[in-house]
Amino acid sequence: LITMIENVIKSCLFVSLYFLVCIQTQEVPRLVFLKTAKPGDTVTLEENRTSLFWYKQSIGYVPQKVASIVSSYVTFFPPFDSSFNVNEPDIDLNIRSVSKEDEANYFCQKHYSNYWSGFFLSFHDDTLLIPGPKKDVVTVVLGILLACCLVVIIILLLTRNKKQVCEYCKGLYLLKI
Repeated sequence: LITMIENVIKSCLFVSLYFLVCIQTQEVPRLVFLKTAKPGDTVTLEENRTSLFWYKQSIGYVPQKVASIVSSYVTFFPPFDSSFNVNEPDIDLNIRSVSKEDEANYFCQKHYSNYWSGFFLSFHDDTLLIPGPKKDVVTVVLGILLACCLVVIIILLLTRNKKQVCEYCKGLYLLKI
């Protein structure tokens, strides 16, 4: 009986150790930092690590590799090689002349590790907004034009259905009765 209990305890210890070694718990998700930009701005995403990968993930798309940095050697991947650069020694990612297409999540991964950090670049273009008063004037003008068109259509329908009978036809009509 003691041998059987020892075997059960050994089996439980083995299974417990197996789960501790093989199964990793999920880390608490980290929040990404928010950056905002206007058209033409230069945005700097700060990261104080060496040997990294930078990724861009636009909404609805899979991540794209932007750059690889190993020591002081920087490689940019197309199409990012023309509008992105890196400030050394901090490995900050610069996005020049920001446009709507640059709005995305940007992630930084330390080479061959589970270290990740992230930024969401939000794009704001004030020129795309239509001011309220101009929109109201357009609505009023369109309403007036619609009302005028309806009045013209009604007048045309009323005059078209009104038949004029000549004097000769009136006399023939009376004789037939």
